[in-house]
Amino acid sequence: MTGKSTMLWLEDQEEHFKSHGENVTRVLSIGWRAEEPTFVEMLRSTYAPDAEVLTCVGGPFEEEVLAIEAHKIRERIGFNIGKQSHEFLGGFQKLLKTREELDWLLA
Repeated sequence: MTGKSTMLWLEDQEEHFKSHGENVTRVLSIGWRAEEPTFVEMLRSTYAPDAEVLTCVGGPFEEEVLAIEAHKIRERIGFNIGKQSHEFLGGFQKLLKTREELDWLLA
């Protein structure tokens, strides 16, 4: 999928996705590297000006490596490190056991 320039999906899914306009206020990225330019560009078009993103990365790597990867993903999808950008280093299973991030997801 890396660098893929076309997408193949059901028409109703595409319509639903595009119907959000700039109303998406939260983006949760779990284990996605954001390397599909066509989808990334469509995703960017749905963000509200005050949208927040939580990037969840995990794997058998040191925390410094995971933090670098999380930063790269946020840059690809249009969020830089700041108050609107959060990262969770530890994978999805650990994310669900962490109160602060779980509260963010459920808020």
